[in-house]
Amino acid sequence: MLYGGAVSGGKSMLLIGLLDQLCMIYPDTRYAVVRKNRSTLKRTSWQTYKSKILPMTGKTDIVETNNSDLIGFYPNGSQLEFVEADHTKDPDFIKLGGLELTGALMEECNECVEKAFSIIKIRVGRWNNKKYDIPPFVLANCNPDNNWVKDTFYDPSINGTMAKRHYFLQALPKDNPY
Repeated sequence: MLYGGAVSGGKSMLLIGLLDQLCMIYPDTRYAVVRKNRSTLKRTSWQTYKSKILPMTGKTDIVETNNSDLIGFYPNGSQLEFVEADHTKDPDFIKLGGLELTGALMEECNECVEKAFSIIKIRVGRWNNKKYDIPPFVLANCNPDNNWVKDTFYDPSINGTMAKRHYFLQALPKDNPY
């Protein structure tokens, strides 16, 4: 599912917040938040998680966060890991290749090459999905751009040719009153 569109529509808050809730609901599950650049990931998505989502949900005292590895450890054994997918540093995405995930979120997926999306798609569904009957899933968000994301999600959504396994939800400025 791609949640794409306007800046400040609340896309990151909603999707990272969803993964946070899944971590609490389903013990011993693993999720990844993926973004192209680790330093940007640490300044944006990780801060949204640590400084907004955990305090807003009252979990700052129960979720242990590791700032160097960018992982949230939940008391029930679940994990939320923030990982880099930069093709200029790792063209074969070897760092992503060993991930065993329940599900994933690609933040600003339009920054990543399509190959990163393809690798993430085969890394989900590998950690306790059957135990809880959770289908493998990749959530994604982005601001408008003219690349593979537009070709894969936006244009097919407009044209009525969307692949059945894909879904596009448009974010509008009015979606976030703040």
